[in-house]
Amino acid sequence: LFHLRLFFSHFLLGIGWGSSFSSDFLTTILATTGILGFLSFLSIFILPIIITIKTNEKIAKDLMKITLTTLFLIFFVWNGININIFWLILGLWYNSLNDRKNK
Repeated sequence: LFHLRLFFSHFLLGIGWGSSFSSDFLTTILATTGILGFLSFLSIFILPIIITIKTNEKIAKDLMKITLTTLFLIFFVWNGININIFWLILGLWYNSLNDRKNK
């Protein structure tokens, strides 16, 4: 609740990355980066989702499901989840899309 109050009082830019930590990633990213940072973070997923939906490759679709599931868990469970695993899976997803583009 405290982080949501921080978010609403610093809606546009937030209070600064690393200034505060919550028990879940969603309120942490909202409070520390504001709506602009949150939308920037989500923009990493928009193009790969569009490309993955248009492709018929199973590996890209599986990696998208794993990435989005991990993102959901990090957003709402955060405690005990290593965020580095999320970035690794996201990198694998991007790589599978890049391999598809190079064929």
